[in-house]
Amino acid sequence: MAAYGFVGFALHQDVLAVGSGLRGLGIADLRRRILASKFGKDDGQDGLFPEGDGNLLRRIREQIGAVLPVVFAELARQYPPSKVSDPDSPEAAANGQYILVKREAYEAIGGHAAVASAILEDVALARAIKASARKIRLRYAADAVRTRMYRNRAQLREGWTKNLTLLFPRPERLVLRTLAWWLVTWWSLAVALAGMVRHDFVWVLFAVLSVPFWLLLYRRIRVAHFSTANNLIACAFGLPIFACLLLRSAKAHRDGRVSWKGRAYMVGARGGSTQTEMPASIISTNESRKMRTGS
Repeated sequence: MAAYGFVGFALHQDVLAVGSGLRGLGIADLRRRILASKFGKDDGQDGLFPEGDGNLLRRIREQIGAVLPVVFAELARQYPPSKVSDPDSPEAAANGQYILVKREAYEAIGGHAAVASAILEDVALARAIKASARKIRLRYAADAVRTRMYRNRAQLREGWTKNLTLLFPRPERLVLRTLAWWLVTWWSLAVALAGMVRHDFVWVLFAVLSVPFWLLLYRRIRVAHFSTANNLIACAFGLPIFACLLLRSAKAHRDGRVSWKGRAYMVGARGGSTQTEMPASIISTNESRKMRTGS
């Protein structure tokens, strides 16, 4: 286990093997569409973009197509790209699926070795770049890169269990808000349909009034820039899945253990609402296997 050293070790080694200039960092399967020079002149560039759609039915079955639009919509609200890209704002964020960074800036902050104790190393890297008085830019980049981070439900659950509670300062509050929004939306539809079956004018009027709930929910989800089909699936099923992942993530961090890519890490517990990530250490392979299987 000591050969790996830290979460971003593979990217760190990758950078050491590459020459000067712009460097693209990614931990997902990806397909580039345009040259790096079209990203602009900021020190750090990061792309927010939907994962490759692949087979829609498979993605629905694996819950990927249902929950990812919800996750990225909430991330866009928590970390508005306009604030992240504003040099005068302290807000910093990154999407580890693909980061484009100038080698000079990367080396000046110490690269991934400088954030070796961070579980959420992409965000830690962005914070370090911005704290060094350099510019970063967070933007929707489906025109530039297409990625696929998770191939199945198990990878999705493991990845977001590791990350979600670090990305959202008050996960329990977000769970309540998410479930309340989803329940009210479905309740309004159910009441409206029941009234229409009974041909009751009052209930038909209620059906008309329920439409704005769904339109507002769809508008809330569509900021993630997924396909219309994915957005509709997310509106119907994605919110409770997202809430479950949030609760799972919060519990894992309270228990002090998360796993990723076949390795498990001990993380420090956080008290109150302080959004401070604690250093992580690697758990032995056997203990990691027990953690993932629950045996």
